[in-house]
Amino acid sequence: MRSPSTARACAARAPRRPGRCTCCQPPPHGERATLNHRQVAGKKGEISEFEPLLASLDLAGRTVTFDARHTRHAHAQFLVGEKKAPYTAIVNDNHPKLHDFLKSLSWNQVPLGHTTREKGHGRGSIRN
Repeated sequence: MRSPSTARACAARAPRRPGRCTCCQPPPHGERATLNHRQVAGKKGEISEFEPLLASLDLAGRTVTFDARHTRHAHAQFLVGEKKAPYTAIVNDNHPKLHDFLKSLSWNQVPLGHTTREKGHGRGSIRN
């Protein structure tokens, strides 16, 4: 397992069990290593624990991904400003202006770097 200082990516996520917020590092071959986790009080606690969860980790230059629940201005500012970490965020309708702006971009003109086709759980998927 790689140490947190050598990880290239980190995913801050709220697992299916409410009351827990986890930061996972995806090592090679699809395995996961937990870098940090905190017990939190319900779903609202997950938002307030985002910064404390990541505060002790060296994330400079590491890409952090998170789900739509954590897509907040304060989280983005914390990652870029304090942790010097780029991020990938999921943007849903809960940020209507940003969502509309992203939908208006010419995504069909962006060249694809890689495409995979997979079948699983009774359905096919294409990932670009």
